[in-house]
Amino acid sequence: MKYIFIKPFTICLSLVCPLFSFAGTSFYVKAEHPKETMVMFTLQNKEGEFSYKVNLRATHDAEFALDVEDEQFVSMEYGSFKTSIYIEPDKNIRISFDANDFVNTLQFDGAGAENNNFVNLFNKSFRNKLALSLPGTYLIAQTDPSTADRSQSMAPRDYLLIVNEEKEKENLFLESYQDRINSKLYSQIWKNIHYSHIGKIYAYLSLAEHLTKEERKEAVTLLGSSGGFRYADYNRNQSAVFLNALKAYIHSEYMVYPDRSDPKAMYELIGSKLEGYDKFVMQKELLLEVYHKTMDSKLAKLKFEQFEKDAAIYPELVTALKSVYDVELDVLQKEHAPDFKMIMADGSIVSLKDYEGRVVYLSFWASWCAPCIKGFEKYESLRKQLQAQGVVLLNISIDEAPEKFRNALQQHVIVGSNGQPMDINATKLLYTLSSIPSYYIIDKNGFLAYLSDDANRDILSEFKKLVSVSK
Repeated sequence: MKYIFIKPFTICLSLVCPLFSFAGTSFYVKAEHPKETMVMFTLQNKEGEFSYKVNLRATHDAEFALDVEDEQFVSMEYGSFKTSIYIEPDKNIRISFDANDFVNTLQFDGAGAENNNFVNLFNKSFRNKLALSLPGTYLIAQTDPSTADRSQSMAPRDYLLIVNEEKEKENLFLESYQDRINSKLYSQIWKNIHYSHIGKIYAYLSLAEHLTKEERKEAVTLLGSSGGFRYADYNRNQSAVFLNALKAYIHSEYMVYPDRSDPKAMYELIGSKLEGYDKFVMQKELLLEVYHKTMDSKLAKLKFEQFEKDAAIYPELVTALKSVYDVELDVLQKEHAPDFKMIMADGSIVSLKDYEGRVVYLSFWASWCAPCIKGFEKYESLRKQLQAQGVVLLNISIDEAPEKFRNALQQHVIVGSNGQPMDINATKLLYTLSSIPSYYIIDKNGFLAYLSDDANRDILSEFKKLVSVSK
């Protein structure tokens, strides 16, 4: 999983905008009686799972946008509460809740509100149960406590009758709303009900350690007749419910191994039990999880070269691994700010390297990004003080149309030097821009620099220290 949030000196810490205006989903979140200051949104795309951390303002609200290309579910977490939200490109979603009673006060307004209010009602009716992790060290799958209890007290045939009845109730509830919700949402929830059902079956098999070898074989045959991993469309792999079911399946197969904490054995098991994209997405998840939990890259070094060859037809999976191993393994090393050329508002062409010897505060923005503009306006005074200290304020627009960039400069006061990359797409890749506004501090030697994490930090003083350091 990748966590995306603005670095410590984030002028609009709670505001995140998408890179592509045609695919942005805008959010407004309002909390009453907040107990936490951060809300986290997690989405899946072809490169993996991304979590966006958004801070509430002093007014207990936040507004931001996510880069969303397709309709999908996004996980929203606030403190110990977690729910799912159905989002669509180019929509505005308003979310409100009282932190004293999150479950019963969560409310949606704006575009698609009827869809999300249904999702919320469905979750309250069928999904709001404490999650229980299946035994094991890696590829953690979750189920509800009732599955754990039933795995110890019920025979496989009886268990299947119970979960089939639960699945039927969920389907009937969904069908009663068929004419009131988005057809794609209806289809996705129908599939999620199936995958949740399959996840429960394999969770039962993972937990029912009392079964004899013969009983287990019979149970696998019986429970496996429930449909398995059908609906083999590509987008299923972006469903958290599907991925959880797939992990539960791997855990059920992994039970026969004496050491259930051996990631190498699990990696080989995945290769023998799954095929195609399912196999590679699980191997990718395992490699990432092992590294994040242990900071040990041995397994990755052992398997990555072969994985890169075998999974070449799924370049997004290879890229997801590379982005971690190429960057995080070198996290202790100083990192140069990637150089790029830009054309400034006055027509001159410069490169980032031209500013070596000076401290640079680099801001990526666009004319259509309302949080970007608000940040420039709100912190105009602070930016002028930084400029007076000798900090170069380099404001780089990623507007595809140059005239939109120029019009924005005429309409708004944007303190600093303003320009656009000569190659916008290449610059996005260099800085792995997932959202804007995005900010970088660059020291006099061209290395990325960071301010302290202290909430009470003095921003001007910390920049002054950077400016005072000799090259």
